[in-house]
Amino acid sequence: MGKLPHQLQYFLRDTHFNFKSGTDLESTPNDAKLANIAAEIIRTTQVKKGICVDLDAGDGSLAIELIRGADLRVICFEQDRARMEEGRKKFKKAGIYGSRVTVHHVSRLQHLPRRFANLVLSQASLKSEEQKFDTSLLDILRPSGGIALV
Repeated sequence: MGKLPHQLQYFLRDTHFNFKSGTDLESTPNDAKLANIAAEIIRTTQVKKGICVDLDAGDGSLAIELIRGADLRVICFEQDRARMEEGRKKFKKAGIYGSRVTVHHVSRLQHLPRRFANLVLSQASLKSEEQKFDTSLLDILRPSGGIALV
């Protein structure tokens, strides 16, 4: 195979990790407590880009603060349909829905793809002293470096 044209070479190296789109995060209200938690998560884990999975994401406030602080794509899973819709509206208003974050309603967190996430966490676990994390979900972490905060 001969040398590819410069434009084609660029697209062969392009990934969704360096995709940028217009956002309106500046006008999105900042949750100071969650902003500090997100900054601590980023500092502690050193995960600054890649895919983050938020299990029981609630209204998506933690996802927004993680996106503010790092170049992450966040996939939110929520079992409460009303909370999921609240998060989706918040993401759309900020201009990040689809490009930096998605949210999915699930009845159970059991049938997720394997080995893709750089970071797995749960906004719901921040509000509860009781840890009820299903360790079988660790299978969604990417090999050699995926981190779960439980």
